[in-house]
Amino acid sequence: MPRGDLLADELKKTGAIRFGDFTLCSGKKSNIYIDIKIACTHPELLELISNKI
Repeated sequence: MPRGDLLADELKKTGAIRFGDFTLCSGKKSNIYIDIKIACTHPELLELISNKI
């Protein structure tokens, strides 16, 4: 499985990704939100995210 697919699957499985209308701290709008607080409680997910950065 490609790494990007694994990341997406883990984000969904852990509930760290949300879809909707969000206003970010910067004031910008987004229809996707990744809750890093949730991601931080899942070491494997955090590793996948950090490898993408």
